[in-house]
Amino acid sequence: MNGVCRANGCSTPAQAMLMMCPSHWRMLPAALQRTLRRSQQECAGNERDPALVPYLDACAQAVEFVAMREMRTPDNRYRQALALLEADLLGGGDQSHDHLRTCLQAQAAPAD
Repeated sequence: MNGVCRANGCSTPAQAMLMMCPSHWRMLPAALQRTLRRSQQECAGNERDPALVPYLDACAQAVEFVAMREMRTPDNRYRQALALLEADLLGGGDQSHDHLRTCLQAQAAPAD
């Protein structure tokens, strides 16, 4: 385990490859789990890689799916990061790139 669960309100340790703790990961439909794994493998780790778009979208869908199942607010920083990445890829420059990094770090931070 080298991260925390990305589900809203959860601070349970999670494997980075799963992005969520085991109980939240099991809530996800199998198709979404496969999409997350596949899109994560396709990312080169470059924060400006266009392959991050489907990965961030899948992450946002996962957080939103679990939030709806738990009757929590579906807000998450993955949607914001996705919008910033798309703006950056369209020429938003370093300011949107810095904001993107901040959003991703905030989503990965443990819940209060």
